[in-house]
Amino acid sequence: MTRDDADESAVRRIALQFNRTWNAHAMQRLEEIYAADADFVNVIGIRWKGARQIAQVHVMQKMDQDGWRIAVSQNTDIQGIPNT
Repeated sequence: MTRDDADESAVRRIALQFNRTWNAHAMQRLEEIYAADADFVNVIGIRWKGARQIAQVHVMQKMDQDGWRIAVSQNTDIQGIPNT
């Protein structure tokens, strides 16, 4: 396995873990996915820093918005890498 293959495999594994966590609505577990110094920018441009803050904000938003209970995440393309 080349380094590129290993990198692609790691990206796909993390994306799948995010989807499973999101779709289980277990937002507190997002902290397990992100690095301590991670950056997260949501769809409207709000930036959160660090795994703990990323998870905490998702937990708070999920509690505030009933619509999140039915929201699902699915990857069809990861940075130009077709889903296989």
